[in-house]
Amino acid sequence: MWLGLAFSLSAALAQAASGQELHQHTHDGDVGHFYQTWMRPGHFGLGIPHRKHSCCNEKDCYSTSFKLIGGTWFAQRREDGEWMPIPVGILEDNQPDPRDSPDGRGHAGKGNVVFCAVLGSAT
Repeated sequence: MWLGLAFSLSAALAQAASGQELHQHTHDGDVGHFYQTWMRPGHFGLGIPHRKHSCCNEKDCYSTSFKLIGGTWFAQRREDGEWMPIPVGILEDNQPDPRDSPDGRGHAGKGNVVFCAVLGSAT
């Protein structure tokens, strides 16, 4: 029993240390519902219609860290830890119909380009 408990604790600590818990995509609970219904804000300069395309596919939305540098928000990409700039028109806080984070944490959608971002209350 102690061996099993030690193994479980060790695996959980390794996962937390690697940041996997922060960056997991889920289809469960409030966050899963948020991901399934989160639609991209429009980008009128690029001709992208407002709330017509999904932010999230099967695994490309996740909770992440954000930082503000010189008036520009950046989201940390889960794949390599790089900081990706977020276009001002993408932030949920700047939308006429903003979506709130379901769990208070920041969330981002997509990989090399940030298509959707909600800062969360902890940011």
